[in-house]
Amino acid sequence: MKFFAILAVFVGSLLAGCGGGGGGGGIVATGHIVFVSSETSHTSKRIYLMRADGVGQPTALTDGSANADAPALSPDGQKVVFTLAMSGNTQIWTMNKDGTGLAQLTNSSGDNASPCFSPDGVKIAFMSSRNGRDQIFTMNADGSVATPLTDLNSDNDCPVFSSDGLSIVFASQRDGNSHIYIMNVDGSNPIRLTNSSSGDTHPTTNPAFGQGNVIAFERDTAVGKDIYVVNSKTLIETRLTNNGHENGQPAFSSDGNWIAYSSNESGNPEAVFVMREDGSNHHLVGNGLPWSYNPNCGL
Repeated sequence: MKFFAILAVFVGSLLAGCGGGGGGGGIVATGHIVFVSSETSHTSKRIYLMRADGVGQPTALTDGSANADAPALSPDGQKVVFTLAMSGNTQIWTMNKDGTGLAQLTNSSGDNASPCFSPDGVKIAFMSSRNGRDQIFTMNADGSVATPLTDLNSDNDCPVFSSDGLSIVFASQRDGNSHIYIMNVDGSNPIRLTNSSSGDTHPTTNPAFGQGNVIAFERDTAVGKDIYVVNSKTLIETRLTNNGHENGQPAFSSDGNWIAYSSNESGNPEAVFVMREDGSNHHLVGNGLPWSYNPNCGL
């Protein structure tokens, strides 16, 4: 499966400013965004930290000596799980939020990617090609006891836990095109949630109380890529972006009110934007680096 690129993780939450509501007012940033940036198209990739309102300069957490990608924040906000491409294969690592305390979690054949913490911080879901095709695994947060959840002759990627930790949402090509599925946390009872004729990937679940069944995702369209949401209970879809640009890789803020995503709307090849959960009040927050990309869910 193609591995796409922005990664922005909300640390803390974005709160509505004095206008409130779906389309009014600005934002007050109470946290930060962790994201990936590179000087050219997806080379020398580094993980950065910036304020969620975009004020100030981003701080590099990795040095670029190996391509770093796919950061995801632990539930307590103190750890970042991410990938490093070293000596051929991509492996999963953790570090403290300030870039210290590097620890390698996987050391397998094939590539390991798309890591995401469970809501209680005990488990990490991830994709691995160690057995040939891209499949969904879980492991303990220290890297022990890696367990396969899918074992198919098709690619499965981009896992993310539901807000209650009982399910995993992911993208799968088992029915041809890439679609969004949900399964129990042990891999049982997979259910297809989307049915487009193009391709759906990069799901992210809304962590807000009462909204755990709302899933945002990226869809290929006739003019590029756009962000949709689907209700996992009713399967009703809503399109959030429709501007003729490449909009993808959504990531909910921890309060569920905002979505960070990648877009080329600003003229940069890829940049970090945020919008309200209903698609309103979208605006650029990452404007200092030419390629800024690759979001994952941060609770």
